[in-house]
Amino acid sequence: MAISEKGDQIVIYEVFEDAEALGFHLSQTAAQFFPQLVEFATPGPFIFRGDVPEHLRTAAYQMEMGAIFTTEWNGFERD
Repeated sequence: MAISEKGDQIVIYEVFEDAEALGFHLSQTAAQFFPQLVEFATPGPFIFRGDVPEHLRTAAYQMEMGAIFTTEWNGFERD
C-alpha cells in the first residue's frame, strides 16, 4: 500500500496467482467490501496489469469501477 504525497489517495497493490484468483476476488471479496468502501472513499481507478482474460475485463467494465487494463506499470515494488 502507498499513500500519495498529499495524503488524499491510497494505492493498494494486489497480486493474484492467476486469472481464476482475480475472478474470485472480483466476484466475492471485492463485491463484498465495495459497498463499505464507497461509504468513506471515492474508489478508482482500478488498474489491472498483465494478461487479463476478456471475460474478466468485461465483468470489471460492467461493475463501472473505472477499470484500466495495461501490460506494463513500472515504479512499484512489492513489500
